[in-house]
Order: sequence, then C-alpha cells, then structure tokens
Amino acid sequence: MHAGTLSRRGLVVALASVAGVSASGCSIFSGANKPAPNQYWLESVGEYEQELAPVRWQLLVKPITATMGLDTVKIAKRNSRFHIEYFEGAVWSETAPRMVQMLAIEGFENSGGIKSVAHEDSGVVADYILQLDLRDFSANATSGNTGFVNLDIGARLIWLEEAEVVASERFTFQEYYGGTGETSDREARRLAKKGQQSIGFHFIVEAFAKANKAFCTELVSWVLEAGSEHAGNISQAKAAAAAAEAGEHDEDDED
Repeated sequence: MHAGTLSRRGLVVALASVAGVSASGCSIFSGANKPAPNQYWLESVGEYEQELAPVRWQLLVKPITATMGLDTVKIAKRNSRFHIEYFEGAVWSETAPRMVQMLAIEGFENSGGIKSVAHEDSGVVADYILQLDLRDFSANATSGNTGFVNLDIGARLIWLEEAEVVASERFTFQEYYGGTGETSDREARRLAKKGQQSIGFHFIVEAFAKANKAFCTELVSWVLEAGSEHAGNISQAKAAAAAAEAGEHDEDDED
C-alpha cells in the first residue's frame, strides 16, 4: 500500500509538472488563440474577347521568381517605394508567385489556343518555356480607404531546343480600389483589434483580381503570337534547309 501510495503521489506530482509546462507553453505560444487569417484566391481569365489562333506546340510555365518580400502568402502593401508591409488578418491561399503561376496556366487552358500547357512537375516535354519574374504585387494607399493595386511582371519566352530567348516583354497594371463597404468605422476598429480585415477589404482583393485577369489576358495573347511567329520561322528555315539538301542530292545523282 505504501508503495502504491507513493506511486499515486508521484503521478500527481508528474501531472502537476506537466500542467506547469503546459501553462508555460501557453505563455510562449500566446498567439495560438489568435483567429486564423482569412484566405483569398483570385480567378484567372475565363473568356477572351478575341478568338486566338490555335498553336500545335507545348508550353511549360516555370516557377515564378520574386523577391523575398513578395514570395509569401502575406498580402503586400506599400506606403512608399522603399518599404513593404502586409495586411493583418488576410493571406493568399498560396504564395503570390505560385498563385500567379497557376492562374497563368489556367488562363492558357481556358483560351483553347494551345496544344498543351503545364507546370514544372507535370512531366510534359515542352517546345517552349515561359519564365516570369514577379516584380510587384502590392496595394498602396493614397488617402483613407482608396488606393491602387500594382502588378509588374517580366516575361521571357524561351525555345527549349536551342535554349534561345525568342521574345521578352514587361507587363505592368494598376487598378484603383476605393470604398468601405457596409462596415462602420467602429466595426472596422473592432475587427482590426482582432487581427481581421473589414468587409471593405474585398475592394482591394477585387482590384488584385482585375489586375491579374488583365495580365493573364495579355500574357496569353502575347505568348501565342510570339511563339507562333517563331515556330513559323523555324518551320520555314527547316523546309528551306531540307529543300537545299535535296537539291544537292539531285546534283550528286546527275554527276
């Protein structure tokens, strides 16, 4: 009985110790009770005003490069050219570069103008590679609840057979946002204290969506036109080379 009593006492002491560690852990991870941030995802372009001429070659969209400040799920905002911050209580559902990459791929698929388009892990043997550099993907405030969303992306289309850059372009877009929705100033302050965005935040997300759709629309058109022109030139050059070679063979046969 004495040994059993000691065991029970030891168990009580052990549990008390664990409880103490747990309590200390709560102080260390004090943010555990903080509400999860709202996640946002944008939509790619679904319809194209102009019918795009279909191409027969395949495209691989490489992972988008970006600075550390933009390579994150946090939604960036700028108060100056040299300072970047992030909105509290709101994140992208993927890192910004990955999200833009997948939306670009979806835009190509929705166009119906390309034989095949894929990302780097698909195993597709591509004819061309699209490399994108995300230079800006942020919102900047002007006054009150108004401002602009900025999207700046550099693009290079590379012919895989010769590792040759066949075309390059820079896409820049700026979309205005404004309004507070139905959220009162008092409610907005209450949500801000809880680390959540006010209802008016959807105006900023909509501006991001408009900028991205405009980008995808122009990107798809540019890639298909540039790729078609290059592929046509390559096809003509190969046909001319083949004809020249056939002519040489005919001359050899006559000799």
